[in-house]
Amino acid sequence: MSRPFRLGLVGMDGSHADVFLGAFNSTDRFPGLRVDCLSDGDEARMAELSSRHDVPNIHPCYTSMEGLVDGVIIAHRDARLHEAPARHFLSRGIPCFVDKPMASNAEVAQELMLLANASGTRVTSLSVIPLQQSNRVALAQARDGEKGRLLGISGTCDPECEWNGLRFYGVHHVEVLRAYWDEMPDSVVYKGVIGGHRLFEFHWEVKGEYCMLRGCREFGGPFTLHFEKGNTPITLDEDPYRVGLEQIADFFLRKRLPRSHDTLFEVHQLLDAMQAAWLCQGSHILV
Repeated sequence: MSRPFRLGLVGMDGSHADVFLGAFNSTDRFPGLRVDCLSDGDEARMAELSSRHDVPNIHPCYTSMEGLVDGVIIAHRDARLHEAPARHFLSRGIPCFVDKPMASNAEVAQELMLLANASGTRVTSLSVIPLQQSNRVALAQARDGEKGRLLGISGTCDPECEWNGLRFYGVHHVEVLRAYWDEMPDSVVYKGVIGGHRLFEFHWEVKGEYCMLRGCREFGGPFTLHFEKGNTPITLDEDPYRVGLEQIADFFLRKRLPRSHDTLFEVHQLLDAMQAAWLCQGSHILV
């Protein structure tokens, strides 16, 4: 019997580490994958996760995983912590799934994708919010003309979030909206704070039309799509991570990218544009 594809997990500070370990080590859902190494986490948390999910190796530094892993999941909350381990493994031909958002800016995202190509390996990232059944149904209905034009999306997003600003939650908004538009916006405009300090709004402008992105600094409630013919909350599936985990398994075992590098780069370009518009309290031109 062939051994499972051995994964290293780098970064334990978020709940997604528990999701990956639960799926790949503590169930039989993905028998071809197994996390064998942990690194870049609080010592006590790594020991607890290792014991609970039967992970044999704990490494103070991810560089000592070499020779023990076939692929790596980088799961830090803060995208600024993704670049160094991603560069390390990609330069050695080891594929990396990087938790969302993949990089702290579009330039780093592009460099990681080019490094993966040059090293004959692959890198990717994804948000699970666009993969929820409620969003996929709404997208199909919108394309059939049942809902009218998409006016925008609202949900949790904090420009001053400790985990690399608006990128941490904003990537969900951006990935959902990008799927509804056939082309990139011409500009991203910061429209200001509404409802006191709690809510703020951006407009994506495309050929004279705009799509609203409204963020709420306080966590809570579903992301909501706003159409001409009413609002549609993006409710989470019974297992909200199922489709994403299946795509990650395919990425490692079957070498399938869940989305093109062009799409990943566009997502980071839009996040950069939003951050720039926020900082200047105005607009950022993309074209």
